Amino acid sequence: MPPRWFVRHIYLPVAQSLIRGTSLQAERSLAQTQHQPLEVRAAENWERLRHLLQAAGRHVPFYRDRWAQAGIQADDIRTPDDFRRLPLLTRDDLITHREDLLNPRYQGERYWVETSGSTGRPIRIRQTRRFHSWTEATQWRARSWFGVQVGDPWMAIWGRPVKSRREQLSLSLRSGIKGIYHVSAFDLTEERMGEIWARTVRHQPRLLYGYASALFLLAQWVERQGLDGRLAGLRVVMTTAEMLYGFQRDLMTRVFGVPVSNVYGCGEVGAFAHECPAGRMHVSDETMQVEYLDRQGQPAAAGETADLILTSLFNEGMPLIRYQVGDAGSWLAGPCPCGRTLPVMSVTVGKTGEMVRTVGGRAFSTELFDYIHKDLLKRGITGVRQFRVVQNSLDRFVVECVADAGTAQATLEAFVEGFRQALGADVSVELSLLPELPRDATGKLRYFLSRLSGIP
Repeated sequence: MPPRWFVRHIYLPVAQSLIRGTSLQAERSLAQTQHQPLEVRAAENWERLRHLLQAAGRHVPFYRDRWAQAGIQADDIRTPDDFRRLPLLTRDDLITHREDLLNPRYQGERYWVETSGSTGRPIRIRQTRRFHSWTEATQWRARSWFGVQVGDPWMAIWGRPVKSRREQLSLSLRSGIKGIYHVSAFDLTEERMGEIWARTVRHQPRLLYGYASALFLLAQWVERQGLDGRLAGLRVVMTTAEMLYGFQRDLMTRVFGVPVSNVYGCGEVGAFAHECPAGRMHVSDETMQVEYLDRQGQPAAAGETADLILTSLFNEGMPLIRYQVGDAGSWLAGPCPCGRTLPVMSVTVGKTGEMVRTVGGRAFSTELFDYIHKDLLKRGITGVRQFRVVQNSLDRFVVECVADAGTAQATLEAFVEGFRQALGADVSVELSLLPELPRDATGKLRYFLSRLSGIP
C-alpha cells in the first residue's frame, strides 16, 4: 500500500491533471471557508447561485419555460427573495423532462448517473466533473475533522454494481493505489465476515465508510467473536445512504472505540452534510443551497420539521434548482461547539413518504423502531441480529427477524411484543423468521418497508 505522501502529492495531482479534476484545490479552499463568518460566505455563495440561475433561466429549456409560465424571467432574479419565488423541481420533473434540464451551452464533460431509487423510482441525471470534484472535497473536509487525511487508507462496505472484468480490474488497481479496501454489501455472510475482519486488521484503515446496516453487521460479528474492534486502527466510522439508528451508533462506538459520524445526501446532488465531532450535522453551503419549507410552502422556523429543498451550486451542465428531494429535516440555530460556522441541520425523518401510518390517522417517524429496539435491549431481550418492519396495511405489520441460533421462541415473542405495544392495540403485528434480510438492488437495507399506497 503506497504511503499517504505519495498518494496526496504525486498520484492524485497527476491523476487529476489528466482528467482535469480539481478536488485537491477545492479541498484546500473548503478548509479555509469553513471558519469564515457566515455572512461573508453567504455573500459569496449568493453570487455563485445567481450566476447559476442566470445561465439556467436563459439557456435551459425546462427552466426558461417553467419560469416564464410563473411570470419570471432570468433577469428578474436579483435577490434571495426572488430566488424563493421560483417553482419547485420534483422527482417527476427529473423523469419526465430529463433532456430539457440539460444546459446546451455547457461545454464541459458530463456523465450519466443513475440514482438508487430508494423510493422505487430510479432517476438518470447528468453530473459534471466540477460537481464531482467539489462533492469529493466536502467529503474529505469532513473526514479531516476526525484526523483522516487524503491518502490515508480506508475501507468501504458498499453496494457494488456489476461491472465488466476490465472495469473491475481498473477499479481494483486505482483503489489499491489510493489505499481503499472495497467490500460488497451483498457478500456479508458469517464465513465472509472472518475474511473481511482479517483483512481490515492488516489494512489498518483510518476510516470505515458505508451503509449503516452493513457496518452494524460487521460490528455485531466482531462483538460475537469476542474480538477487540480497536485492532482495526480506525479513527472514525462514517455511515451514509440509510437512516442511522441510535442502537447502531451505540454498538459501533462501543465495538470500534471511535466516533460514528453520519453523512447525508442523495444520488441527485451528492453528499453535502456531515456530522462533526461535536455531534452536529453541518451543511457544506459552499456547494449546496438548502431551504426548509413548512406545509404551506413557507420558510420553516428553527427546529421545525420541514421539507428539504436543495439547489446544487456546481452542476451547471444539468442544474437542479429548488429540488424537492422528498426528505424532511430542520435547521438548527446557534453556534456549534466545534467552532465551524457552517450551517447546522437535522435529518430526522428520512423520506417523507416512508412514515409509519396507522388507523385513526396516527403517523410516526421510523425512528420509533430505534427507541423500541433500545428499550428491548435494556430489558435484556437479545438474540435478534437484524430486523425489518413491513407494513402491509394500516392495521397489519410483520416484523421480519434474523435471530442467533438457539434463540428461544419466548425471546422472539417478547421482541415482537415490544412493537405491538408501541404501535397500539388496534394493529396486528406478526413474526417472520428469515435466514437473512434481502437488500435492494444497490445493497441498501431498509429497516422499514411500507406497502401502503395512496395514503397521504
